[in-house]
Amino acid sequence: MGAVDTGSGSDDATSRRRLHHLVICSAARQWSGVPRGAIAAATALIGMSFLAGCAGSPTTSHSSSSATPSTTGGQLAVFSTSLGPRGVTVDGQGNIYVADEGARQIVKLSPSGQLIARLGAAIPLNNPVKVKLDAQGNLWVTELGGNTLAKLSGTGQLLARFDAAASGGFSEPNGVALDAQGNVYVADVFNHRIVKLAPSGQVLATFGSEGNTPGAFEEPHDVAVDASGNIYISDTRNNRVQKLSPDGKALTQWPVNDPRGIALDASGNVYVGDLGKGSIDELSPTGPLLRHFGAPGRGRGQITLPAGVAIDAEGNVYVAEGDPEDGSPCPCRVQKFAATGPVLTVWL
Repeated sequence: MGAVDTGSGSDDATSRRRLHHLVICSAARQWSGVPRGAIAAATALIGMSFLAGCAGSPTTSHSSSSATPSTTGGQLAVFSTSLGPRGVTVDGQGNIYVADEGARQIVKLSPSGQLIARLGAAIPLNNPVKVKLDAQGNLWVTELGGNTLAKLSGTGQLLARFDAAASGGFSEPNGVALDAQGNVYVADVFNHRIVKLAPSGQVLATFGSEGNTPGAFEEPHDVAVDASGNIYISDTRNNRVQKLSPDGKALTQWPVNDPRGIALDASGNVYVGDLGKGSIDELSPTGPLLRHFGAPGRGRGQITLPAGVAIDAEGNVYVAEGDPEDGSPCPCRVQKFAATGPVLTVWL
């Protein structure tokens, strides 16, 4: 069925990204007498970091292991500061779940942002990048480090890991989504496809192949599924969002400059992280751009790398911003925007 053991692992793409980060950090200034590059080197090996913005000015550190979050400027500091949060989802009670790649865990926050739990910390997870909840409250987590899909209980116990071996295995699984039947969809980045799995982990279907024609992909980074089973994909290197039918037929597409995180609201509107514009684009289900909010930058309400996007029951939009992948300092935060666009809260 493609289930795998619970050992740790890493893939070439992840190693290359970490090496790039290390080279940048090694050339950076020293902080508090400790070589910044040395800290980056050590923490890259264990998948955690306690140093913010190694390529830029030092900032307040975040603890990725403390049971009580520290604060920065009155805000909770709960995320790692290298790689950082790259996926976010919200449950029916408004609790927020963040895939913190650097800390190798899922951070659970209350609706007000109070730290509730660090899930999967004891496993640990292999560079988790996206997270979604099923109807039973289990968490489905994509792991770059192991090329695996992990299933956790609501309390963070590892229930299973799947590697899609029956279809050749994953190559940097990123986005994850579930349909009404509990089937799981994974954006398989370097295989340029979407993999559909049963709740048991059995591969049911694969959609797409490398290319730029309708229904083909170039490094798809995220995926969402609507109530009718239609599939929405951030087709990243093709600079578009594609919509497929439940059986994988191409229906329509929208131009988006370097799309990343993607989510749907209760009305079926599509929210996509537009890296090229540094914004969140809202698209109607039939295609027209309804609006976009945010602007490029690192200030409050600005967006650097919109890696993960989620919508809560009230229509508020959550954006996870992790490692920008260009050597610049990691924002390492989650921002909450009102349904009307203004930023409400920033969690670091």
